[in-house]
Amino acid sequence: MIRGGDISKGTVLLNKGTPYLVVEREFHNPGKGAALARVKMKNLRDGSVLTQTIKTSDTVEDATVSEHKGQYQYDDGENFVFMDAETFEQIMVPSETVGDKKTISARAMNTQ
Repeated sequence: MIRGGDISKGTVLLNKGTPYLVVEREFHNPGKGAALARVKMKNLRDGSVLTQTIKTSDTVEDATVSEHKGQYQYDDGENFVFMDAETFEQIMVPSETVGDKKTISARAMNTQ
């Protein structure tokens, strides 16, 4: 768990079990009441964008994310298949997640 005031750009948060990457954050102190963090997040699964306002004293669920460099291998019609450059393991990424980009870093997510 992470406090709303500790959220920064690049943090990965879980919203209803879905991982989101924080792409923008702005703190707002209205002068009366609690300070707020306005965060713009990108869904790591489908690329949609979500804007959310969180009290800086509230806690939200964060995710542990590891990145692995992968090399594009082939498209099986539904998924793009990448090979992990270190372990040679094949990683399948849904086509709608990748779009027309064939050189990406594959993300493996472990949520705790």
